[in-house]
Amino acid sequence: MEKNHLYKLLNVSTDATQDEIETAYRNKQPRFDFLNPATDFEDNPRAKELYDAYSVLSNADKRKEYDETERTRIRTMAELSEDAAHSVPPTPKLQHMFKEMREHPIAFAISMIIILAFQGC
Repeated sequence: MEKNHLYKLLNVSTDATQDEIETAYRNKQPRFDFLNPATDFEDNPRAKELYDAYSVLSNADKRKEYDETERTRIRTMAELSEDAAHSVPPTPKLQHMFKEMREHPIAFAISMIIILAFQGC
């Protein structure tokens, strides 16, 4: 799921007011039956998705909880990707390549271009 998924569904910013959220929802769901929402959900799963987004973002407590959860999820994903980048030690072949790249950057670049050119043939 992408960052701020519910906000993107309704096409509003993360600092949108309650009126902006309601207007955006009503524009997205012009024929929605507010008295009996289940009738629309059977035939249109997108309607349920929009209704769920609206129900979370229109309620101040649920919106605050969603924002906190989203912030935690994004931070956790960033930490995991950073940990993953440092957790696998480079192989001897990669270490040699990095050493060559640091010591002779132009020669390394030329050899990489030649290798890539021949792989394309």
